[in-house]
Amino acid sequence: MSPSPRPARFSSTGTSQPTSQVRKPLGSSTPSSWTASRPSSRGFWTGGTIRRYRLVRRLRKRAKIIATLGPSSASEETVAAMMRAGADAFRVNFSHGSEEDWRKYARAVREAERRLGRWVALIGDLTGPSVRLGDLIKPIYVKRGEVVELRMARQSNGEYVPVPLEEFFDGVEEGDELLVDEGRVRLRVLEVGVDRVKAQAVVDGVIKSRKSLAIFGKELDIPTFTERDARCARFAIEHGFDYVAMSFVRSGADVRLLRDFLSGEGGGEVRVISKIETKAGVERLEEIAAESDAIMVARGDLGNFFPLEEIPRLQREIIDTSLDLGRAVIIATQLLESLMYSPVPTRSEVVDVMVAVREGVDALMLAGETAAGRYPVEAVRWMRRIVERTEYEQRPLQRGYGAAEGLYDRFARGIALLSESLGAKIAVYTRSGRTAARISRYRPSTDIYAGSSGERVARQLSILWGVSPIVLGKPRSREEALEALISKLREERAVSFGDIVVLAYGIREGATEVVRIVQV
Repeated sequence: MSPSPRPARFSSTGTSQPTSQVRKPLGSSTPSSWTASRPSSRGFWTGGTIRRYRLVRRLRKRAKIIATLGPSSASEETVAAMMRAGADAFRVNFSHGSEEDWRKYARAVREAERRLGRWVALIGDLTGPSVRLGDLIKPIYVKRGEVVELRMARQSNGEYVPVPLEEFFDGVEEGDELLVDEGRVRLRVLEVGVDRVKAQAVVDGVIKSRKSLAIFGKELDIPTFTERDARCARFAIEHGFDYVAMSFVRSGADVRLLRDFLSGEGGGEVRVISKIETKAGVERLEEIAAESDAIMVARGDLGNFFPLEEIPRLQREIIDTSLDLGRAVIIATQLLESLMYSPVPTRSEVVDVMVAVREGVDALMLAGETAAGRYPVEAVRWMRRIVERTEYEQRPLQRGYGAAEGLYDRFARGIALLSESLGAKIAVYTRSGRTAARISRYRPSTDIYAGSSGERVARQLSILWGVSPIVLGKPRSREEALEALISKLREERAVSFGDIVVLAYGIREGATEVVRIVQV
């Protein structure tokens, strides 16, 4: 029996329409009074369809999870466990560790991927023009009111704080506020010398090796793409990374510089994530997004340039602008920070993740929680639980026309509309992944299966909202690819008898048939 048709939730003008809400008893884990005639928060469907759809939504999350690798998650067993727990991609932070460490992480991901039969993205995060402390033989404990000295040096025995960057001393001024380790230690500058600074602790704290250092509200005169970044980007190309994340992006020209470097080194297929974490990045977001494949809201460093109470507003604006421009968006920093030490997140962390999911992000990134925390697998598991529960209750609003919507975007939007009106799943064959990405942009309630002939494309699609990537081998034609895709979906029981599927491939010049509707 075919599923009951469901009305489209897009209006003819591209805006989403208000829907009736089902009020459930407080504390109930599932709706207690669904009936065939009762409308749901997802539309006016039959009771049976609602139940079936809700069950699927509980079991398959749409927003993706990125886990950062580090000492706590270096082994193949831990990587595989995080994948089973719900991780869709892995990040290597080039600010920490050695090339040998990074090789080990990459090998662990690819081996776990092979064992589990899943495609996951590998993301290399460049350091950029960030300022980090040098190496301390022992931590420095500071008390409020205590005066400490910062010197231009690579290491210290603990008598002073080493800062191995000349530009820091050129830019710091008396009265500046210094933020160490994302503000966990705050210092007020008292005196400035050529290669040393005296500062007074505003709060008690501990200063440790290699922690971040920022001058609140100031951007230092350092190139966005450094020599170290070039070495790390070259490493990412050589070891098959799927994305490179650029830190402290200030303009579209910065992104073009990285793209030119990647292409020149044989990494033209590597996609670029731009991290928005400075005032210039926020002000020039549209031109940065136009040059990027994805945007990351790096809340940690944003807090070095804006008052913390402004971060929620900035987060929402960056997410909305990025999605309107058709760019995937990732939220990062301190999502489940307490899982560094505790197996259970705080209530406020749960709400933070829930808000990000409701705002429509493509992916949520765990950093220290999985790289250096005690509970890396539990962190992923908790993230998945929160994401699934939030999506069970409320899916992000579907998006209408965006600022960058052209022919290809309207084609993708039409597929989303069609699947909504038929209650159909979407199966698309895509060579570059862009058609699937465009469909994902409109956040259809139905499943999106993206078949591709390349492993890299499948991995790159793994961070996009709602997209399940499938590798089809080397089909001789697009028609053969669609047949192979349906066959694969049947084999994996992603579709069953009676399901309606919208089959599509990207627009080709002169093509007359690019969309089909089939019933399994």
